[in-house]
Amino acid sequence: EVILEEVRGSNDDPNYLFTEAQAALMWRGHGYERPVAGSEEDVASLSYEDVVGFWREFYKPENLIVLVAGDVSETEVVAALESSLACMGGSSNPTRNTVAPFLPNCDGMRTLVVPSDFQEAQFELLFPVGTETDEDAPVLEVLSVLLASDVGPLVGPLQMERQIVTSAWAQCSFRQAGGAFFVGCTPNRGEISSAINATWEVVERFLRDGPTK
Repeated sequence: EVILEEVRGSNDDPNYLFTEAQAALMWRGHGYERPVAGSEEDVASLSYEDVVGFWREFYKPENLIVLVAGDVSETEVVAALESSLACMGGSSNPTRNTVAPFLPNCDGMRTLVVPSDFQEAQFELLFPVGTETDEDAPVLEVLSVLLASDVGPLVGPLQMERQIVTSAWAQCSFRQAGGAFFVGCTPNRGEISSAINATWEVVERFLRDGPTK
């Protein structure tokens, strides 16, 4: 019942609904298209055996990533982990679960409109990109910082000068099978068309002229 309440709560979050609708469109044909929280029907149909079986299949030391920071000894940390994880068992020849790269179908621009009763609107441009190990991944990260900076070509003109949006953003999100580059805004009421056009103009100008001083 707790999980079901979380699913219902997610459906009241406009950002969650928007993100899940985007994923369903972009990752069609891949596991990423499914909602992270699942549906009420899916969760209600799970049995005790389903949950335990999933845990035993995937919650193994070979699928675990541990991050440690601070004034610690690597030797001591490894020894402590090996001792703590010994009770979990694991394969004698462990191999991590991997996800094959996935290239979304990008035959031209696609438009997604998510009708809702929420008072606040959101607009976002989404561009499929590769994984974080691709050679251009650092460039995309820098690009997102340049666009989203208060003195950059997106936030400054749209939010601070023209005041046609309450917020604007650019970010790069990488997942194991691929990633996406987002440029978006939350238009002020009555400024949806202006905000969409202005955001698209920023992208076009950046593609045409590149970064400037």
